[in-house]
Amino acid sequence: MELEPSNANRNMTRELNQAAEMFEMKVLNHFVIRKSIYVSFAERGWI
Repeated sequence: MELEPSNANRNMTRELNQAAEMFEMKVLNHFVIRKSIYVSFAERGWI
């Protein structure tokens, strides 16, 4: 079974990155988890 992040997940990550930049911080990863599977935004190159 494949897990695909929603547009809301991707938008939230983008907004978190923008907010973090204001404080000279960086979001290193965002995980979407369901039961025994997960998606890492960093592994997909989305962060």
